[in-house]
Amino acid sequence: MRLLNTTTLAFEEFYDTQQVKYSILSHCWSQDRADPEVTLQAYLSGNYNPEGQGWKKILRCCALSKEFGYEWTWIDTCCIDKSSSAELSEAINSMFKWYQDSSECYVFMDDCDGNTLPRVDEFDKDERWKQGMHVSDVANIETFSKSRWFKRGWTLQELLAPREVLFYSSTDLLLGTKAELASLLSYSSGIAQEYILHPDGIRTASVAIRMSWAWDRTTTRVEDIGYCLLGIFGINMPLLYGEGQNAFQRVQHEIIRTHVDLSIFAWGIHLQQPDHCSILARDESSAWAHSADLASLTYETAAEKAARHASSYGIDSDAKTIARVNWAGQTPLRRREYANKEISWKSSTS
Repeated sequence: MRLLNTTTLAFEEFYDTQQVKYSILSHCWSQDRADPEVTLQAYLSGNYNPEGQGWKKILRCCALSKEFGYEWTWIDTCCIDKSSSAELSEAINSMFKWYQDSSECYVFMDDCDGNTLPRVDEFDKDERWKQGMHVSDVANIETFSKSRWFKRGWTLQELLAPREVLFYSSTDLLLGTKAELASLLSYSSGIAQEYILHPDGIRTASVAIRMSWAWDRTTTRVEDIGYCLLGIFGINMPLLYGEGQNAFQRVQHEIIRTHVDLSIFAWGIHLQQPDHCSILARDESSAWAHSADLASLTYETAAEKAARHASSYGIDSDAKTIARVNWAGQTPLRRREYANKEISWKSSTS
């Protein structure tokens, strides 16, 4: 792991992240080609704009880290040699752990201004939380919740993995910590507070629930929508940029190999017609949009319930077969309802 010294701005390699205290940055990469981020090559050669936002972001992170007493920090733009496929692969496979092992994570939300955020204990779907609140406070909350940071694939693990997270506005105002903003972060991300506040609890969430966290997030490279989930599922695999959507297919295969949870097949339960006949989702886009409350399901817990319903649909009663079929015959099995680690099937009414 290559860390940046917050005083000398020099790099140093560390091989055990638990033996050094360091801060870490979370942010959205610049979309402005005229003012790009500062890569490692640009940093070492001095070929960057010292007045650009990319360089200022590095200085902001170092200054903040130094203020809180950290000698070292990690910034994804300049601490990875992306020209080396081996180093990039190692970094992506290790990134969740790097965020998890950090002492503090600073989130720079550059599309949020310097207004403070009112504390709301609970957000409800009917938006009753807005009642009695000043219109400017409502606007500040909505600006925060609509930040691009909540829609990027890589920032998912940057929200969940670190234990200590501090959120800063574009004017360097501290908006709050992860603990202080837990209800707002849950409202903005669609992730239950228990997983936001307790990183160790992520592993207890079903595959379908974890997939649902990323359904509306995007990445610049199509392969990254799969690669950004490696740490969420605790899996490792080689990266093959250029493989396109096959990357997400490989991620699903690796999840199936390492997890005994049939909820991975509960994709597309809101779709009236499938876009393909595979038992796996083609891509993350909306596949698990309505799977946020599906419990884990093992072959054993599925067997009894599945056998009870199989004869109604004229298909084999084997639990594996039923759980893997998205659409059977000419009538789609439109809904797959998981509750109390059981599975029930309802045929199409159309």
